[in-house]
Amino acid sequence: MINFGTNDYGYAFSQNHNIEEIKKNGLVSDVVEAIKQALKKIINHGARKVLVFGVALDGCRPISVTMQSANKSATYDRFGCVKDNNDFCNYHNVLLQEGLKELREQNPDVQIVYGDLYNAMQSILDDSQSLGE
Repeated sequence: MINFGTNDYGYAFSQNHNIEEIKKNGLVSDVVEAIKQALKKIINHGARKVLVFGVALDGCRPISVTMQSANKSATYDRFGCVKDNNDFCNYHNVLLQEGLKELREQNPDVQIVYGDLYNAMQSILDDSQSLGE
């Protein structure tokens, strides 16, 4: 199981870089490339089944909501989560899935599974009333 990115992005946000700056400076591409390189190493060492998690809804974490509370332009979804942060996480996940597709094509004998934390968490929020809030 592999999960990368959250700390890298959290640090960038804590340094007051906005989402567009982070996208432009290539941090997401760098993180996805680091994930791919780590996967290549473990595959070369014999791994044949790998689970790689995407980034969850970061905009729903209390620290994200708190950090954005002073930002007058921040927008929130119906659950009170920071939309820009969640959109950014989705952007990371799209690039990650593209990278995993590439690795699957290069390593057809390896089972590379994407763990979709983003949509799993979104599903829980969407169904919160039926789940007992």
